[in-house]
Amino acid sequence: MYETDEQGYYVKKENMPVVSIDNITEMYALNKKTLTLYATTATGNFAITLDKSVFKNYKKAKTIPMVSGADLQSLIDLKSATLTQKCEAHNQELKYQEEQRIRREREEAERRKKEEAEKAEKARKEKEEYRRSHIWNFLPVPLDTYKCELCEKEIKTNRLYCIGIQNDSILSIHNEPFDLGYSCTQIHVYKLTDDILEHEAFQKHATAFVDSLGETHIPLEEIEYFNADKINEVIDKIKKAVPWGYVSDYSWDNENYVVTLKLTFRNLNAKTIRYIQVFYNVLNDVGDVRTSGSFKGTGPIKQYDAGTWDWDYDSSYTFCYAGDATRLRITKIILTYMDGKKKILTGNQILIGDGDDETDEIPEEIFPEDE
Repeated sequence: MYETDEQGYYVKKENMPVVSIDNITEMYALNKKTLTLYATTATGNFAITLDKSVFKNYKKAKTIPMVSGADLQSLIDLKSATLTQKCEAHNQELKYQEEQRIRREREEAERRKKEEAEKAEKARKEKEEYRRSHIWNFLPVPLDTYKCELCEKEIKTNRLYCIGIQNDSILSIHNEPFDLGYSCTQIHVYKLTDDILEHEAFQKHATAFVDSLGETHIPLEEIEYFNADKINEVIDKIKKAVPWGYVSDYSWDNENYVVTLKLTFRNLNAKTIRYIQVFYNVLNDVGDVRTSGSFKGTGPIKQYDAGTWDWDYDSSYTFCYAGDATRLRITKIILTYMDGKKKILTGNQILIGDGDDETDEIPEEIFPEDE
């Protein structure tokens, strides 16, 4: 008889006693001398010892031949050979299928390995080509407005000049316009948002330059010190030209014929400003004076600090009824210091910047997208 092992192969078991036999496929012989019935199943060739009464019933039926001696042995050998042939054929087919499965798995593994190698090689070449044609500092980001986590200044851009990525933040450096035509280098810290991380161009760039982008490690305290130092450098340059200070920004209006003025003055003198008085003329397009006046403001404004005064309707006593008044010119500034001494600025001593250096915006930088 044959039994199946864990892999499904038939294993031959000889001369094994069994308690019962199920699913008999053929009863092919009876032996009168030994009261034995010979039968087969799908997996075995059995000799079954019968009681006399049971044997007589099979004998009377005359459906099973009575065989003995050499003829019986030949019949037993034939049935056993047929069973062996069938089981061996099953084992060979199972072995073949297993070999084919192993072959297919090996071929599939080799195909995947080759595919992965080709994919890796393609990615390597694309990365090398990208690195050759790009500069790691120019970091592509989604077109959006980004706010610095340190100074809260904002910039609308789709590319940042990056000096590194650390602690889920992008460190970006800008050369920003300052007062009086000067510029100032500043480092800004922008949060590395999910929108940036999911941006395809960012992912490609970050993958190509992962080593360079991760090299920089600058504590926030050092960034703040760097920014302050750069501002001080610019102020020191300006101080050589105007040691007393300058107007960083001003705006005026003549609504309802009342002159109003908003002005910011940065003090560069070691003395603290107690009062400031600003004298002005309101002119038309050809330089005719339409009215004159002054505003007085109170400090204190320490060295390097900037003070802003907004002289509105409540503080203005100057009226201008001329319909052609188009501009306001500052003619004189009187600075009174805490010790009572004064400094009078006139002519080219009055320097006026293009705008307040403490604006909350950095000039937009929009670049064409890479193809």
